[in-house]
Amino acid sequence: MNTLEAPVESAPLLKRVANILQELELNHALELSTSDALTLSDQGLLEHILNAHTQNLHHDPKVLKKLKRQRAGQKKFIEYIERHGGAVKQTEFAKLAGLSRQSLNGKIKNELIITLNGGATPQVPVFQIDENTTKILFGLEKVNAELASKELGSSSVCTFWLNTRSRFEGLSARDYLQANPNKDALEKVLFIARREGEMGY
Repeated sequence: MNTLEAPVESAPLLKRVANILQELELNHALELSTSDALTLSDQGLLEHILNAHTQNLHHDPKVLKKLKRQRAGQKKFIEYIERHGGAVKQTEFAKLAGLSRQSLNGKIKNELIITLNGGATPQVPVFQIDENTTKILFGLEKVNAELASKELGSSSVCTFWLNTRSRFEGLSARDYLQANPNKDALEKVLFIARREGEMGY
């Protein structure tokens, strides 16, 4: 099949994307030559198109500034997750953790496993797997259940797991439980999780 051809169910989506690109071109908002486009990575090209589309829609400098800050924050968070193992599709995560897809779906539905909604398909941060046992990190589900009750966003939950704390002997909660997979260590992490978001924690 020609690479430009698509299954029937994808045709409406491709048409919408083509319409967006055509509008940007007509408004001279794309500002991207063919040679420049060929040198960009797929991610870089998508970011360029998104920026052009945003600026084409919004002309208020305050709105543009706010959107720019949001995108910068999202980019930093993605880089942060990449430094801690990155994130993968659910099928790959299930294989890495030795779980069935059905079991993983149940854990995600009950907010026992963190997912990131950065695109069409949610990604699962790999740091939730203990690299020593290649299983779900000891205590992860209990702690995530506690954090879920606080209605924290995915970025805040990831930060809880990955930021170092003096209370965890200078380790992150993730590394602390990986090094100490026992009830006492878990209770210590749960104690902090129950107070997450409160002043001083």
